Formats: sequence, C-alpha cells, structure tokens
Amino acid sequence: MAPTVDRVQVENEVYHELAGPEHHSRVRLYGIGVTPRQLYGQQHRPTSSQEARNKLAIDELTQKLEEERREREAERRANQARLSDLSMLMCLNMLMCLKLPLKEAMQEILFPLTENIMKKEKKKKKKEEEEEEEEEEEEE
Repeated sequence: MAPTVDRVQVENEVYHELAGPEHHSRVRLYGIGVTPRQLYGQQHRPTSSQEARNKLAIDELTQKLEEERREREAERRANQARLSDLSMLMCLNMLMCLKLPLKEAMQEILFPLTENIMKKEKKKKKKEEEEEEEEEEEEE
C-alpha cells in the first residue's frame, strides 16, 4: 500500500526535526556522497524568511485584489446610476417626440415608470447593503 501524501509530509517533518538543517551539498544519516537533490529531487523547503516573504506577498496581493473589487463595485454602482438617468432622459425625449400633452404623458407613462424604477433601485440598494454587512461580518 502506497503511503499517503499526509504521511509522507509527516515523515519528512519528523526527519527534519530529528536531523536538523541540511548542510550545502550534504545529507545527514544517508551516508557519504548523498546530496539533497538526489534525495528530494528539485524541490526544497523554503526557509522561514522565504515563508515570511511569501506570506507577506500573498497578504499584499489579497489586499490589492480586495481594493480592486471595491473599486469595480463602486464603478458598477455609478454606471447603474448613469444608466438610470439616461433611461429617464430617453423617456422624456420619447414623450416629446410623441407630442403628448405633458400632464397626460406624466400620468400615463412617466409616473408608473419612475415608480417601477424606484422600487427596483430600493431592492438593489437593500440587497447591496445586506451583502456589504455580510462581508464586514466575515472580515471580523
């Protein structure tokens, strides 16, 4: 039965704890002439300073991705607001082209349209606020 990956990792960790750090071009407990590359292949264990640098780089990239996500979200909201404004202008323009009396047009077309848009916007805003609250709770 082949050893599992976890077991191999545990065995390697135990070995490194008992034998201590390896010296350049030499492996203890395996006899004369055995090199780390022969024993482990091309892989090597990163030093604690390398691990710290890697962790720092990962944290910085994670933070940068989160900032970019927030910027895209703000841009998306701004675009939605502009789109809503443009829709309203298009409706007004259409009403003018149809030459309907303003009072009649507002009662029959514009008021129901704006009410519908406002309802949708309130629902979206409420959903976005709930998502933001969830994200803030997850971060804590």
